[in-house]
Amino acid sequence: MKIIDYKLICLKSFFIVLILFMLLSCEKRIVAPDLVGHWKTEKTNVKVRTEPRLLKYQFVSDSAVVTLRVYNNNTVSGSIGLAEFVNGKIRKNISNPDSSGIGYVIECGYIGRIFESDPLPKKLVEIWLGPVKDSINAELLYAEDVLKFTMSEMKFTKDTVVEMPVKSEE
Repeated sequence: MKIIDYKLICLKSFFIVLILFMLLSCEKRIVAPDLVGHWKTEKTNVKVRTEPRLLKYQFVSDSAVVTLRVYNNNTVSGSIGLAEFVNGKIRKNISNPDSSGIGYVIECGYIGRIFESDPLPKKLVEIWLGPVKDSINAELLYAEDVLKFTMSEMKFTKDTVVEMPVKSEE
């Protein structure tokens, strides 16, 4: 009668699962084909929160148009009012897009002034995109705080249906 070594079987199973997980996480994630292209908002109100003075924030608002160029290699470039960004990263929201309403997160990085009276010369921002339909509901967030501050809610519509070229990785 053969004795089964359950510890060895468990250890082998663990390593197989670990290897599969590593292979899947290294896989190149491509954004949904219907998200690739040019996206644009109408003029929308954007609120910038200044640095706290005596534990109080001041808010400055103005309107701005937001544009995105989403490429099929998970990069995004675009503009938020006067500020432009390149090589932004887009990732799919893996937690639960259906319940959260957030399908994708665009990490724009640091951008400059959004409008003339913007008091912050530099700020870290993200754009959270809802599920892709004919249009995309989105939020612009100030991402330097642990609790991200919503600067604007907006709706993107597809600007063109022309296929975007693959942006080369640099």
